[in-house]
Amino acid sequence: MELFDTVIDSHARIGGLDGRGPLDRPEAGRYHVNEVGFVPSWVDACAWHGCNGFPRAYMDRLGAVAGPRTRCWGLSRELGHLHQQAACRAAQLTEVTASICSLAAQRTLGQTSDLLTVDPATGFNHYQAALPELGTTEPGLAPGSLAVSVASARNIASRSSSIEGDDMRTTSFVTGAPAHRPLRRLMRAGTVLAAAALLAVGATGQSWASTPILRWTTGAPTPVTTLTLPMAVDSAPDASGIYFAFYTTLESGTRPYAGFQPKPVDASGNHVLQAIFSSFNADATTADDHCTYGADGGAGVSCAVRFVYTPGTMYSLALKRAAVSGATQLMSGDVVETATGTPVAHIGSFSLPSASGRFKSADQGFIEPYLSAGCGQRVTVTYGKPVGTEDGVDHTGGLPTATDPSTGSCLSTSSTATGRGQQVTVTGNAAAAVVGRTE
Repeated sequence: MELFDTVIDSHARIGGLDGRGPLDRPEAGRYHVNEVGFVPSWVDACAWHGCNGFPRAYMDRLGAVAGPRTRCWGLSRELGHLHQQAACRAAQLTEVTASICSLAAQRTLGQTSDLLTVDPATGFNHYQAALPELGTTEPGLAPGSLAVSVASARNIASRSSSIEGDDMRTTSFVTGAPAHRPLRRLMRAGTVLAAAALLAVGATGQSWASTPILRWTTGAPTPVTTLTLPMAVDSAPDASGIYFAFYTTLESGTRPYAGFQPKPVDASGNHVLQAIFSSFNADATTADDHCTYGADGGAGVSCAVRFVYTPGTMYSLALKRAAVSGATQLMSGDVVETATGTPVAHIGSFSLPSASGRFKSADQGFIEPYLSAGCGQRVTVTYGKPVGTEDGVDHTGGLPTATDPSTGSCLSTSSTATGRGQQVTVTGNAAAAVVGRTE
């Protein structure tokens, strides 16, 4: 309990409730931490007035002395919601400012900041990912860019705080703090909001209300054990910026995703692609060297590998429910040459509950500018026909289709069916990166 008190005290102090005077007294109410039997599939934990709810997967952190000391981010965020002050909390940043409490707890407990963790999907830690969003590659804020970051934080918050559900966010704060905090409290709040904008962008890079949507099918009549998803990058800048992703939903509804990202050339000047296979499932575990814990700043596992590619050559994501053992199943991802089946690279593997099941035979995907640099790029790719395999039988679907949203994206697409597949050219509109972000 002393450790919990230490975490809570760090939150009070970062919010200015340090007991210096009557207006600076800590919150008087008790903090209730409960195990809940059910949370929606898109929520890992939740917070509401005076109470936090955590599923059983969190009990190893809540019920052991070492838990909060070594794995406190999620717990601290939920307790952080209970320290948000309505008088100095921008409504659009509810899911962002709570992360400041997690940082305060990590600092107090002597932990390395989670924002220094390198995201395998981008190769950057969260601070490095934030700098291009703020219009600079050097530490510090570019003039005029902070307003853009604050405006985008409303959209980014939904992904930078994946331990919250949409239906929880409107009730995830406490209004017990008086509205007449001293001026220094409001000035401090301004600093917090500025930091929040940086934290929000740094946590996830670019985030858009909508992106071009991909639809694909294998044509299989049942769920499948193996998915083969082909794609060629025909032309692209040798730079990070755009993610060509496939959702790969399983029978239980949990949704791994996989895809390709163009990357800068390697030391020898070769073109490089990064392949990704990840899960947001809080029960995911891994022992694979290509994988790390965490996905988009939340729970899960992220696996990635970079490999040299030849423009115009078709490569396939070969995703498998590789094995089932008792209560768990092993999910594995690799890259192969589509034409020959020759192995190219191992992406990674992770375990999920065996009840997760097989891959659904049809799903969607997205084309995302995960960095603002993507909004200024032009990339042409060709999607091949997806293949689903079950009981040794291959089922081949039609060509995937890409559809643009009516608003909210800095990317537009044009598609042409060719002898190789569905060729899609993605064109960025850099101006939309400044003015096109919507709720």
